[in-house]
Amino acid sequence: MIREVLREIDDIERFLNKYKDYLGEDYIKYQKTLSELKIKARLKEIELKIKKALSLKSDKEYSRARVVLKDALALLENLEDETINKKIKTFNNQINLLKIQIENELLQIKNLLLGDESTINIHINPINMVFNIEEDENLKKLKQLLSKYQNPVKIGEGGFAYIFRVVKNNKIVAIKVPKELTELTGKIFLREIENWKKLNHINIVKLYDYNIHPYPYIEMEYCETDLNKIKNKLNLRDALMLIFEVLNGLKYAHNKGIIHKDLKPSNILISNGIPKITDWDLAREETSKSTTINALTLQYSAPEQITRTGIDKRTDIYQIGIILYELTTKQLPFKGDAFDIMESIKNKTPPKPSQINPLIDEELERIILKCIQKDKNKRYQSVGELQKDLANYLNMQLTTELNNSKSKNDFSRSMFYCADLVLFHLNNNDLPNALKYLYDLKYYAKKYCSEEIIKAIDNLINGLEYRIKEGIKEPSDDLKIMTKIVVEKVKMRF
Repeated sequence: MIREVLREIDDIERFLNKYKDYLGEDYIKYQKTLSELKIKARLKEIELKIKKALSLKSDKEYSRARVVLKDALALLENLEDETINKKIKTFNNQINLLKIQIENELLQIKNLLLGDESTINIHINPINMVFNIEEDENLKKLKQLLSKYQNPVKIGEGGFAYIFRVVKNNKIVAIKVPKELTELTGKIFLREIENWKKLNHINIVKLYDYNIHPYPYIEMEYCETDLNKIKNKLNLRDALMLIFEVLNGLKYAHNKGIIHKDLKPSNILISNGIPKITDWDLAREETSKSTTINALTLQYSAPEQITRTGIDKRTDIYQIGIILYELTTKQLPFKGDAFDIMESIKNKTPPKPSQINPLIDEELERIILKCIQKDKNKRYQSVGELQKDLANYLNMQLTTELNNSKSKNDFSRSMFYCADLVLFHLNNNDLPNALKYLYDLKYYAKKYCSEEIIKAIDNLINGLEYRIKEGIKEPSDDLKIMTKIVVEKVKMRF
């Protein structure tokens, strides 16, 4: 049945290609719809293979089940590559869940073929590496914790902890567990929880749950990637837009009296295109006098962290400046071994960003270099002050690009810049301007997008109009998320 559906879709595709020139702009929309239908059919085909493998497994035909699962995984990985190439995000969560399920089933079957009847669904090797033989009791407790979840898969680690992707109540979440149980890691873990539980913001990874029994853990929002993995793919404007959002989360934390102290690309996760700050284990309240630099990433450390003097909110601003420098130039300001980097951070002036990337103009360079001044008093004194300059810069750049595209009658680009202006003003809590550009976006989208997208834009307009009428100063998280989704679809001419 699925093969027949796929053949019919192929026939329609051949028809579309034949009349591509005649269909004009509609060709892209039809092709997009067909691509999604084809992906749905192929996902169904993979699900049926998994079902067949589970049936073979229950009949103890483990070798045959393993072959079917490996075939399903290969098909799924090819399909995932296709969705990435075509920039189709609709099926991301479903693909991730299927991948987790297949990987977990393959691990179980491998253990069964090796004569291990254990049904605990965890990757044993990375966990066993944490414990010595005499610490079997801790390993047992960790297994007990992970057995509460479905399909645990180790996805990363930091200085003090391992991160697992798990499934709970049919939802993917992440859990963080300490690498070892010592007095130091206990204090770090408790401090992280104490800080994190005070923070609830769209640009901060959400804390769901935590406990010390049966093994210390933090349950948190799962994000599909991090800034470190995508930093070299970002153009100048996208990098600045992303950092502007990050600053919203950082400003919120600072207003709560919490300083992060360890901002770096790997501590900025991305979920559905929204950046979120994570890892609050080195964070401290503003009133704390601790100045330790243990476990910091040296390249992102501020001078006062190297010299162990006077850490405050401006330390986070310095680290944001280093990230900005890296995102816009594609390199860090200081290089060499640990000693060279420490000396450079304390005493040397980095190369001007414009010398590395000529697209960086004088104003953007001024913003970046002001963030990373060695003297804290010469930096931006608050996140709000930095955001104000960055907002003025982004607004000027985007409106200039929009006006240029209008003057050239390049309305496809006009739609693109309107979309960015909507997001920018929404993240800047400027609802009237966000609404203004939403109306413009609707005008341009009518030329290029489906009726479904136009309706979605109308819903956003209604939501903003309501908030403005009621005197609400900020957009809701749901409104931000929906706007991000709609804007991305508009850019893809969905």
